[in-house]
Amino acid sequence: MISRFNLLPHRAQKQIWERRVLMRQIGLVLLLAFLVALVIHCVIVARLNYLEAYNGGLRSAVEKILPDFRASQQVRKQRDDMLERQKVLEKLDARRSTSVMILEDVARALPQDVYLTRLEEDGERFRLEGRSLNNAAIAKLFESLLGSERLSGLALEEIRMQEAESLAPYVFLIIGNVKLSVMGDSAMTGRARE
Repeated sequence: MISRFNLLPHRAQKQIWERRVLMRQIGLVLLLAFLVALVIHCVIVARLNYLEAYNGGLRSAVEKILPDFRASQQVRKQRDDMLERQKVLEKLDARRSTSVMILEDVARALPQDVYLTRLEEDGERFRLEGRSLNNAAIAKLFESLLGSERLSGLALEEIRMQEAESLAPYVFLIIGNVKLSVMGDSAMTGRARE
């Protein structure tokens, strides 16, 4: 006789045991996932707290420095304004000094036979109109003005003869450029470098 074994209860026990193992494994995986998520959350929260504290420290440091920075910006602006005013004043002074020196140069160079009718100078251009008894006096005046340190690019534009009955029949025009006083320019550039 052949004995038969009933394997159904063993199979049912094995399936129950496998389910328990599977549930334990799922529980363990869920627990590990929860722990990993908790650690990541703690790291992120710690990092955010550190960044907030760091930003707060920076903000307070900036707030402490801000009044001094604004004051220094104001002082710097005032200094720049004063330097700009100084440049304008030095340029005006050089302009005034140059005008006086040009008048002195013209007065020294002026021969007795020459009469001035018009003298214009605007800090950049020079224009001199006059009359003379003869061409030689005009040439002498022009040569003397060529030696001036404050005038450059001088040109004798025209000499024309007017009425013969006039005391000074020769009319002339001298034009050129003005060079501002060298002392004013060098002082201005020296102070600007400081």
